[in-house]
Amino acid sequence: MVKGVWGPPGGASPSVCEPPLAAPTRGPPFSPLQAAYPLPDRRLGEEVLPACQQVEMGVIFRSVFLQGVLSERLHQLSPQLNPLREAALKAEKLAGEMGISLPDLALRYVAFSPFGDVALFGTTSADELRGNLAAFSAGPLPTDVIRNIAAIEVADPRLLSPANWNV
Repeated sequence: MVKGVWGPPGGASPSVCEPPLAAPTRGPPFSPLQAAYPLPDRRLGEEVLPACQQVEMGVIFRSVFLQGVLSERLHQLSPQLNPLREAALKAEKLAGEMGISLPDLALRYVAFSPFGDVALFGTTSADELRGNLAAFSAGPLPTDVIRNIAAIEVADPRLLSPANWNV
């Protein structure tokens, strides 16, 4: 499996880089699972993601930052989202112990998951994009950090879906 950031060769401007347009000549048809996979979400981990791996189904992760919860914006969350804030604060503490930011931790956790093939993430500025690329370039998180992340859970898993926030 190859993981990486698609972009123009040699740092050329994206406007002059042609996307790959040819269909693959071998391999199974592309039938991926697209799923939200922020670091406090365990709902797919035990059954769904291993099953996708077993049948060689591609997995596209999204909602890496959980609508800003796993960023500096966590301190501006509505009181209704306190269970999310508590989980994010635990992750922020872990990131601080590593000397990195919470968004860097969240991005590296998802981008280097053994279960995912693609991680989609949004940015609000060029600075955020540069930060995300730097976090990706730093590589996978250490195994002990991943174990510590696995202990971070949200008391009410319904809050892992922004559709349930009602704020």
